[in-house]
Amino acid sequence: MRLSLWPKSFSAIGSEAVLTIFTRLVILVAGLATSIITARILGPEGRGVYFYALTVATLVTQFGSLGFASSNTYFVAREPSNVGPLAANSAWLSLLVFIVAGLVVSIVTGPERAPNLLMLLAVLLGTSSLFFMLFSNLLVGMQRLVAFNLLQIGSNLSVVPAILIAAWLNGAPETLLAGSILASLLFCLIAGIVLLRRRAFSPRPRLDVFRMSLNYSFRAFLITLIGYGVARANVFILQAASGNAEIGYYSIAVQIGDALAILPTSISLVVFPHFIRQQSGRYGEMLRITRLVTVLGLLSCIVAALLAGPFVRLAFGQDFAPSLPVVYAMLPGSLFLGAASVVSQYMAACGMPWRTFLPWFGASATMAGAAWYLIPIHQAVGAAGALSMSYGVLLVLMVLVAMSQDRNDRSSGMVARKSVQPGETS
Repeated sequence: MRLSLWPKSFSAIGSEAVLTIFTRLVILVAGLATSIITARILGPEGRGVYFYALTVATLVTQFGSLGFASSNTYFVAREPSNVGPLAANSAWLSLLVFIVAGLVVSIVTGPERAPNLLMLLAVLLGTSSLFFMLFSNLLVGMQRLVAFNLLQIGSNLSVVPAILIAAWLNGAPETLLAGSILASLLFCLIAGIVLLRRRAFSPRPRLDVFRMSLNYSFRAFLITLIGYGVARANVFILQAASGNAEIGYYSIAVQIGDALAILPTSISLVVFPHFIRQQSGRYGEMLRITRLVTVLGLLSCIVAALLAGPFVRLAFGQDFAPSLPVVYAMLPGSLFLGAASVVSQYMAACGMPWRTFLPWFGASATMAGAAWYLIPIHQAVGAAGALSMSYGVLLVLMVLVAMSQDRNDRSSGMVARKSVQPGETS
């Protein structure tokens, strides 16, 4: 029997899926552009401060969503009339997160760690991004993917001129953050207009809709919580152990890692609906897609290793040459995470059973131990190495869990067939 590397699922990719992949490429280019601009303007020390603030903003966005981004898509897809109440609840949730997160950072941070103004700006950026994400996911649930992708493209591209204008006014990290915030708020307004145009809308929060969404959002939030902890926890350990310059070097490696992740994450996004609809043979299809992603990821990592040196020196400047060892240490993690993302989508298509969380717990434990040991010795290189180790553990455990899930599914199918008596149909 001939082994097919190219999965059958790819024959079903439509124009909306292609647009989604293109959107991610545009987001990648916009992210690289802003990274180059901020690195050139701020230098390693200032870039480290800026990246630390962006990490806090991302933390606010991901944790503040409480999983409601996923539940927004789910419940508006089930019942389109939920869009108004879900939009109102999303706006109130964003406001509540801004108040709570602002109070937390005001208490926890101080001048000796990071300026309070910088952290408050990070909170504002995080909550505006949260609002935009919640409203955008409602568009996905309504199957308005063209509008969703156009908003994503516009919001990411608008950050580039906003940062350039902010740099012209005052090249401080706070000013650059303020430029990003203004661009984000503009597209929050546009997203609200696009979503609610010609629809009856009441800003009153709907507690009944909130309770309906709560159970579904919990598992999505838990996965987000653990996944973000694995991806970004070492930034805080690195900042405490080595300072902002090392974070600046680490941020360049993260940016390149994000570039490498765009292919596997796009493929995972596209094939996920096929996994859901495919009642038989999806485990084998998942293995074929994982093999494909692994081969493509390996080739991408080889190219990245060869081009990283000239790219970093040309794009970011000689001051960021110490980031090259960090990039090399992070490349294995990019390969492992790409393969794990496909397996994770398979488990999500199987209903996201509780065993899905076990690989993430294993990756978190690996990250905690490796980061505390490696970062004080190797600084940013140690942080990247710890990340690669944790993603390696994630991939191994995710594959084992998927194998267990497939055995359970096949066993359940055999039991169901045996329970059918002669003359009956299943």
